[in-house]
Amino acid sequence: MKLYLKKTSTGLIPIYEDDKKVFNKIEKNLMCLCDIKQPRNLKHHKKFFAILRLAVDNWPNDDITTTDQLLDNLKLNAGFVETFTGLDGEKNVKPKSIQFTKTGQIEFSAFYDKALDILGKYLDISIFDINENADSYM
Repeated sequence: MKLYLKKTSTGLIPIYEDDKKVFNKIEKNLMCLCDIKQPRNLKHHKKFFAILRLAVDNWPNDDITTTDQLLDNLKLNAGFVETFTGLDGEKNVKPKSIQFTKTGQIEFSAFYDKALDILGKYLDISIFDINENADSYM
């Protein structure tokens, strides 16, 4: 069961009507186990992909031609990777997923900040300018 709750001075309360109905069915003083996650911010997610499109369109050479290529490179450069052992016993890395439903907002925000720092250095542009220009790509 998943409920959207918000924290208030008196505790956690349900946000939506459907959540309230389910929440009210829980017996008083019943212990529940909660897995607290901050849902992803859709606008933040869309802005990031607008920034990727902006960056690809303004990349200084032909090394980066797609947003997927750029995204994988940003993940690797930011250390946003998973380590695994290959069939040959060697340690390998692969970029982690930033799938909207799998990556929480806190983890995504940390990656976003690192990615913008990297883009700023490669494109020789300030993070402020990156954010300002992203609006035209949304």
